[in-house]
Amino acid sequence: MLDAFVRKYTGLDYRYTATVRHQGKVIAFALAVKAGTQPAASRPVVVYSVLDLEPGGDVAPAGGSPKSPFDVDAWSATLQELGFPSEIAEAGYGVADQTALPAHKKDKPEPEAPGTPVPADERDAFLSSTARLTALAPFQALSDGKHVYLFRQAVAADDPHAVFKRDRAGDAVLDRKGRPVPLVDATLLVDRFVLVGDKLLSKREVRYQRSRSKSRPQSRKDSLGDKDLDGKPFVEPSLELSFVGGLSSGRFTVLLLPTLVVGIQRWQIFAYNGASGRIDGYNVERAQDGLFNLKGTQFYSSPDPRYQKDVFEPRPGTDPFTGEALVPFVSSEGHAEAALEFDGDDDRVELGQGVVLGASYTQEAWILPTRPSGTEPQPLLTSQPEAAACRAEPLAAPSLWIERQTRLRIGFGDGSAWHEFTTKSILAPQAWNHVAVSFDGEAIRVWVNGRLRDKAEALAVYQQGRLRTSSTGEPSLEALAGITPAASGITRIGASSNSSSGCIDEIRLWSRARGGAELRADMSQRLTGGELGLAAYWRFDEGRGASVYDQTDRHQDGTVDGATWVTSDAPLGQGKGLLRNSFRIATRDAAGALEVRSVETGLSALLYDAA
Repeated sequence: MLDAFVRKYTGLDYRYTATVRHQGKVIAFALAVKAGTQPAASRPVVVYSVLDLEPGGDVAPAGGSPKSPFDVDAWSATLQELGFPSEIAEAGYGVADQTALPAHKKDKPEPEAPGTPVPADERDAFLSSTARLTALAPFQALSDGKHVYLFRQAVAADDPHAVFKRDRAGDAVLDRKGRPVPLVDATLLVDRFVLVGDKLLSKREVRYQRSRSKSRPQSRKDSLGDKDLDGKPFVEPSLELSFVGGLSSGRFTVLLLPTLVVGIQRWQIFAYNGASGRIDGYNVERAQDGLFNLKGTQFYSSPDPRYQKDVFEPRPGTDPFTGEALVPFVSSEGHAEAALEFDGDDDRVELGQGVVLGASYTQEAWILPTRPSGTEPQPLLTSQPEAAACRAEPLAAPSLWIERQTRLRIGFGDGSAWHEFTTKSILAPQAWNHVAVSFDGEAIRVWVNGRLRDKAEALAVYQQGRLRTSSTGEPSLEALAGITPAASGITRIGASSNSSSGCIDEIRLWSRARGGAELRADMSQRLTGGELGLAAYWRFDEGRGASVYDQTDRHQDGTVDGATWVTSDAPLGQGKGLLRNSFRIATRDAAGALEVRSVETGLSALLYDAA
C-alpha cells in the first residue's frame, strides 16, 4: 500500500542524496554511478527531480494528466542529468581567465588537440566538462531564492578522471619535484543553476566576445555580450574554492549567514581537513554577484575615535560629526584571545621535528618582554638550548633571542659556521611589540611594529664557538650575499634554561622574505593559515591544555612545557575577507581528561535564531 505514495526511480547505482527548497518547489538530487567506457569504467553523475505542487505547474506529472492531488505524482516523470560547464575558475582570482577542460569525443580516451572544434552531438559531455571532477562523495545543494548552488568535493590528483594543468604552449605544468600539477585536488567546487520550468540550467554570464574573458578585451574592437562570435552562450564556469583543501568523503557543510550590516551576507563553510585531522571553519563575505569576496568590503568610519561607533559606511564620504573625510575602518583589537607567559627559567614550547624555513625566510611574533633575572640573551625561537650552543653548532636553525628586554640577537648556521648580529635597542619593554625578522639572501632586516629598525648585510662569524677576528682583534664580518641557512628546523619556542621572560602571541614563520608594506598590512590581523609561503602559524588561542596548534595544513603542533596561559591584550583584530578557524571536537572521559574525537561521517550545520 505504501508503494502508492513513494516515487521510485531506477536504472542507476544511487550513492548520495540531497534536497533543496527553491522558489516554492522541492528539488531532489542524487549522486549516482553510471557505467562508462574508456578511460574509466564508472562515472559519477548528478541527477535530479522536481516536486511542483502548484496547480498548472511546470513539472510534467508522473501520474499523467489531469494533475493528481498526491505528492507522489507531482515529481518529475523521469530523472534528469545535471549538466556542468566545460570551464573552471578559481575563487579570488577574478583577473585570471577561466580554464577550459580538454574536449573529448565520445568513446575516445584521448582529448582532442586544443582549439579543435567538436560538434555537440559528438562531444563526450562527461569528460569534456567539470562533471569529471566530481568526487564520489556526499554533496550539498543550497538556494538563495534566485539560484541553486551545488557544492561538491573535487577529485584527488590520483583519480582516473583528474585533469592536469598546461601552459599556453600546451606543455604540462610541473611542480618543484617535476610532478604534473592537478587542476583540482580534493578541494571544494561550486556551481550555480537557474530553474527554468522543471530544468536546471547553468547560469549564463557576459564576457568579451573575442577574448572570451570577463575582464580583458582582445582589442578595442572587442565588445561585451552573452555569446561568443560563433553564437555559443557564455556559461558561468565551475568555481573552485581552493582555500578549502584536504577534503575526503564529502565531509563539509555550507551555510549562508546574515550580518549586522544591511545587504551584507557571509558564507560559512565547515570542512574536515584530512591533512591536519581538524575541522576548518571558513567565513567569507558573499560578493555582490552572489559568489565569494575573499578580500572583503572596505568600510569607512570617523577619523575621531569618539564617533567611530556611530559611523560605519561602505564607501568613502564625509564624517557628519567632524566634517572631515572618512577613514578606512580596520579591526586591530579584540581578537587576541590568549597568549603564553614565560617565566625566564625553563618555560618552552617543543615543536617536535621542527620547522625548516629555507634559503629565505621571515619570523614574526607579538612579544611583551619583561625584566629578566640575568643578562644572558633569552631564546625566543631556536633549535638549541642556549645562545652559546648555537655559536658552536654550524647547523643551527635561524634563531632569535631577546637581550636585555630591548635588543634582538639574530643568527643562523650555514653548515660550516654560525652567523650572528645584535640589534640596537629597538623594543619597548613591558609593552607589546610586533617583531619581524626577514632574510632575503643578501640582508637581514628587522621590523618592529611595521617600521624598519635595523638592517645587516654582513654578520659576525663563529666557528666551534669562537668568534672569527681580524689581525687587529676586531670581529671579522662576512657578507650575507651567497650564504644559505642550513636546512635545520626550529624546534622550540623558549628554552629549557634561561628562557624568555614575558608574553608571546601570534607566531608566524614564513619560507620567504616579507617586505614592510606586507608586514604592516596584516601584523594586527589574524591570518587564515593558507597564505603563500606560510610555513607554520601558532595563534596561542587554545587558552588551556598542553598543546598549541599549527593553523597551517602542515600540522606542526607544539607541546607546552611550563609556560602559563594568560588572557592576551595584544593589538590583534579580525580581517575583513576570508577568515579561518581550525578546531577539534573533544569530550571528557570519566577522569575528566580531554579525549579528542575523530570525524567519521559527514558534517551538518544550521542557523539557529535564539530570538
